Amino acid sequence: MTESISKKPSPDFREGTSVTHWGVVKTTVVDGKISKIEPIPEDRRPSPNLKALAELPYAPSRIRYPMVRESYLKEGIASRDRRGEDKWIRVSWEEALDLIASELKRVYSEYGPSAIFGQSYGWKSPGTVNSASTLQRRLLSLSGGYVSGVNSYSTAAIGTILPYVVGTGDPQSTDWNVVLKNSERVVLWGADPIVTNDIDWSTTLHNYFPYLEKLKTSGIKTIDINPVRTETGEFLSSEWIAPKPGTDCALMLGMMYELESSGKSDKNFLKNCTSGFEVFRDYLLGKSDGIPKSPEWASEITGITADKIRLLTHELADNRTMIMMGWGIQRIQYGEQPHWMAFTLASMLGQIGLPGGGVGTNYHYSSGGCPFHVGPMIGGLAPRVEPVPPRLKPWKGSAYIPVMRFADCFLNPGKTIEHNGKRLTYPDIRMVMWTGGNPFAHQPETNRLLSAWKKPETIVVTDCFMTATARHADIVLPAQTVFEHSDICPIGTYTNDGIAANHAMIAPIGESRSDDQI
Repeated sequence: MTESISKKPSPDFREGTSVTHWGVVKTTVVDGKISKIEPIPEDRRPSPNLKALAELPYAPSRIRYPMVRESYLKEGIASRDRRGEDKWIRVSWEEALDLIASELKRVYSEYGPSAIFGQSYGWKSPGTVNSASTLQRRLLSLSGGYVSGVNSYSTAAIGTILPYVVGTGDPQSTDWNVVLKNSERVVLWGADPIVTNDIDWSTTLHNYFPYLEKLKTSGIKTIDINPVRTETGEFLSSEWIAPKPGTDCALMLGMMYELESSGKSDKNFLKNCTSGFEVFRDYLLGKSDGIPKSPEWASEITGITADKIRLLTHELADNRTMIMMGWGIQRIQYGEQPHWMAFTLASMLGQIGLPGGGVGTNYHYSSGGCPFHVGPMIGGLAPRVEPVPPRLKPWKGSAYIPVMRFADCFLNPGKTIEHNGKRLTYPDIRMVMWTGGNPFAHQPETNRLLSAWKKPETIVVTDCFMTATARHADIVLPAQTVFEHSDICPIGTYTNDGIAANHAMIAPIGESRSDDQI
């Protein structure tokens, strides 16, 4: 339990804990303004972003007041082509909320709940009370329902395919203590833990880092497979193997061909613990398509020499090996294949279930692989509740769409797509409620998104900052940063290290409100 670090408050000086995605910190306020942010002693590797966090509430891009596009105020929904071009008009909270409530009532009445897209990627406040995504979805559930986005940009492909492969979309990684005791080779495949473990969906103590320090001095050889040299690879002095981007499957196929042709594939494991290897083997050896997936074949695609592919294969087969896969390699077309292939490779090596062997898919995030603490966990509000008002219009189309397909949905209402073994029909979205996220920064094909963003009749964005997404809204509402409201937060998504109190340290900037108030 992380308690408040406080001195007797005075008008010009106070200290307290704040909870951020980059860690639990001690915040010092002088004359009503944040003067310093420091890590708490328990933080194993304080984030390099703490100085920037101290400046965050005062950023020039801060949204200080409710605002509405000028043309939207004058012409309403007929002005949507001017999103991103209009100047903003400051309005009162009452006027802004009345506009939004009026639009919600109109869209529900004329089109029904399937015309409202309630999306939030939610990376603003990590607290459970002011969770932007949870609160907005709860609001829309209570209002009559909404279309949601499913999956995430981080793990959409791996989270969809792995339940069919190993029974769960996010397998628990082998404990770091077991790795350090038993592994002889550690492969960082598309993973850079020092960079990506800096944040957590909740908050973090960065527990992973002492294990990396031990790995560095352990004598265990590490191999960094990545098109670019990673910070973790540099820190560990790892051997660097740099395939061309997007060719990970070809590299693994070349390795598996070598395992099979050299007689080193673990036939007992494949027979007793897997299903379908015979079909895969015919593909691997070229019997089903006439193309043997040899190291030479893989070399042409990956840019790694055939000799190097063979050497790597035998090194992993001859030593207890833990393959640590990152998520970046599945953020491509056919992104379900790389991690599916990784578990196939680990199965052919036959080390899954052996101490320090096999494959893990979350060592690079939220201190995955660190021990999980048994203790109380904070529950949160349910994002979906039964709608209170009756549905005035029947539902049209699917109740959800894949998170990355919302632009396609806006542009093509009524279109049917295949998703995870089902057929989905795009609803006709008339109103968008977005909070705590910035799809203009992470959605691919930005120009296509820009076209799609002009299709809905009304777009409302709640945020702390005037992001690109907010600039292309009709109505923007100013949300508080974590330094302006109190909250409570679990520490460690994968580790359950405790519970942290977040204290309101400064007065709200402008007329900003907490997500709960909004």
